[in-house]
Amino acid sequence: MISKLHLPYSGSASLALVVVGSLGVAGVDLFTGSEVRLYPLYFIPIALAATNFQRNHALLTAVTCAVLWALSNYQAGLHYSSNWIWVWNVLVQGFAFVLVAKLISDLRASKIREGELAREDRLTGLLNARAFHEQAPHLLALCQRDAKPIVMGYIDLDDFKSVNDMQGHQRGDAVLQIAAHIMQSALRSSDLLSRLGGDEFAVLLPNTSAEAASETFERLRRAIELGMRAAGCKVTGSIGAVAYSHAPTNENELIDAADRVMYGVKQSGKNRVQVTKFESQNCCAAS
Repeated sequence: MISKLHLPYSGSASLALVVVGSLGVAGVDLFTGSEVRLYPLYFIPIALAATNFQRNHALLTAVTCAVLWALSNYQAGLHYSSNWIWVWNVLVQGFAFVLVAKLISDLRASKIREGELAREDRLTGLLNARAFHEQAPHLLALCQRDAKPIVMGYIDLDDFKSVNDMQGHQRGDAVLQIAAHIMQSALRSSDLLSRLGGDEFAVLLPNTSAEAASETFERLRRAIELGMRAAGCKVTGSIGAVAYSHAPTNENELIDAADRVMYGVKQSGKNRVQVTKFESQNCCAAS
């Protein structure tokens, strides 16, 4: 559920650039002879590998570049008074290449993790509202393209405020974590689940009919009730959802409509599920 780093090139194109770049620099190094220092150019394919592939691949590229550097200079006529000098220079050059590859790979990993944290709810580990609004349009677009139905569910934990007020925020945080775990277990990996804030959660079910969504959300409601009871808590879940046979153009329409349905569930007794069929801004039928 965590966003991926968008690479500047496709995997095959990046691999080709790394290979061609490494061999190209080695070829130029051979052509210009041993007196012209070109070793900094090897950092180009190394940096490309480190920014596009996993660390192991970047380190392999660094070692390969060190070998290519040694072979090209040897073939160009570079000689030392002792073979041990060759060994030393290759090791030092290889160490420099590996160090740069590792530093760039670590920077890439840090950037990816930073992006994940910016889109992750730190308490529950679910997507946060920002990530939901980023990813929901992609699911909507896929359902629109394939003419598939889509369902938006809005989940609110009943009587959660009393847990915070009477048992403290630490207990409240534990309840939210339990609820998040229950939801993740009850839903498909293809479903988009997010904590919007407080005790409110949103879930987008692509390629799902109103009838299938009713079964899913009823199973989820029951799981929340039983899970909370097992945890010694009286919290339950009110779930309002809207089902579209044709996906709307933006997620805000879905969220607003599902929120209204959920509010109606809360007003009429809580701990229930209602899935309402929508074709546009106006409600057509309820199930």
